Amino acid sequence: MVKREKPPADPELKRRIDELIAYQGGGHHPDLVEDIIESALKLLRDVEHRGDVRVIQTAIRELRYAFRLFAPYASTRKVTIFGSARTQPNKTEYKQAIEFARKIVEAGFMVITGAGSGIMQAGHDGNNPPIRSFNTTRN
Repeated sequence: MVKREKPPADPELKRRIDELIAYQGGGHHPDLVEDIIESALKLLRDVEHRGDVRVIQTAIRELRYAFRLFAPYASTRKVTIFGSARTQPNKTEYKQAIEFARKIVEAGFMVITGAGSGIMQAGHDGNNPPIRSFNTTRN
């Protein structure tokens, strides 16, 4: 795969973005944030449908939130358990999910679920008492 060179930035746009970043006090990796801002501005021309832009907006917000939320656990290995919310506790799959969660926690992993019922609840049940379980639902 050949890496394409980024076309030269509009100097005035670059100046304004740099000024905006400075106004916010700078921070981590301003060069990458500059590129994200420039890409976001291109959405004004490149993506016509509002729903498509909302998908991108939501993805960026969710990613930023997740990175901030999980930063204290960066060195901890994680396993995500998502599954049917309709799986009942008497089902084999539910019991298997409990056992899997128990074993994965014993192996030093953090269990992450969507905090739903069914298989996700089994993930929490297998981490009882919860040592390092985490649900991603925002309060």
